[in-house]
Amino acid sequence: MKTISRYFGCLGLVLFSCSTGKTQDLGTRQSIEASDFYVFTEAGGQYIPSIQFNNSSVVGIPINLTSGAFSYSGNYSANITDPVMKPGIGYDFVLGFGYQINKNLGIEIEVGYGSASLGSTGFSVNSSSSGTVSAGGIPIGSAQTTGSGTGSFTGSSMSLTTIPILVGLSVQERSERFQPLASLGIGVCPSVIKADNLSLSWTDSGTITSSGGSSSYSGAYFSGSPGSITTQTAYPFAFKGKVGFDYAFSSIGSIGVRAWAMGLVNSNFGSDLQADLYGAIGLNAVLKFRF
Repeated sequence: MKTISRYFGCLGLVLFSCSTGKTQDLGTRQSIEASDFYVFTEAGGQYIPSIQFNNSSVVGIPINLTSGAFSYSGNYSANITDPVMKPGIGYDFVLGFGYQINKNLGIEIEVGYGSASLGSTGFSVNSSSSGTVSAGGIPIGSAQTTGSGTGSFTGSSMSLTTIPILVGLSVQERSERFQPLASLGIGVCPSVIKADNLSLSWTDSGTITSSGGSSSYSGAYFSGSPGSITTQTAYPFAFKGKVGFDYAFSSIGSIGVRAWAMGLVNSNFGSDLQADLYGAIGLNAVLKFRF
């Protein structure tokens, strides 16, 4: 809920940021002229606080435990819960095209490109298994294990690329050289996770229970390298709010600054890698030209 509140709070800021004390013309339409069209480009940095993926599970992992002359072997299942990835600070680039509906209201189409490195993903593990207890290599009975622990998912050259394609409305006070602005857009954001030399591991501690009693165990019971991911792609719904200002240095050109927040909904990368909601924030410099 904190994540949802954060990004809807940012959008609330956008909706109220253009209160400049002047009446904005949002309803009067005008005839279409070439001078009503404009293009803009943005570039800057972005920050993704975290990405929490949905819980998943793995089954059928062989487990073997030894204590003195006694040993246990069975099939191990684990529920992976609360996997959280911590991306680094990345960059963001936007190219857009707009039409000025009237003096203060515009409609815009923009395409962005953002990239950020990905750190390790931490998670919790709850496990269980059923198998056989042996003494000196001779089976003597059945047993079960229950345990819990923590793990991580790491790799080299891990990155997240986002390509938001958005349509939105922009409200701007244009009567002076300094021109405050707020906008809100929605669309789709193709997103790609890429990583090499992946490693998945966790440490588990728990209890072995059999007809003869119970005993504890601990240690690392899974470690593997799934390989490389090159095309794990998702197509989440995206919503993005901006607030900022432009400075008109001529009748057709302006420079400015945009603070923005974007939310991404239902990012399904496949292979049990799905995030219901996460977001990014950023700060961009802007260059705009009107025809």
